[in-house]
Amino acid sequence: MNTQRPNVLVAYFSHSGNTRVIAEDIHEVVGGDLFEVVTVSLYLDDYDACVDQASQEQNGNVRPKLSIHVEDMNSYDVVFLGYPNWWGTMPM
Repeated sequence: MNTQRPNVLVAYFSHSGNTRVIAEDIHEVVGGDLFEVVTVSLYLDDYDACVDQASQEQNGNVRPKLSIHVEDMNSYDVVFLGYPNWWGTMPM
């Protein structure tokens, strides 16, 4: 029987902080590494401006550049990925 714990990554993108709270809760229970997905160009704090920016990304199928990356995704056995629900789907 293998008693070794799986290598776990809890990765999340959070604009308002709600997803961050849930990711931290999951991390507290399962352990592993906690990783925040951060874009090079940050989303604006103003709600309407953020919605406009996110909508333009959705409509243009834009993939925002990330400022940091997970160094070795292949090293993880289990990945939890959290993100806000924007228009019934994930942010770009």
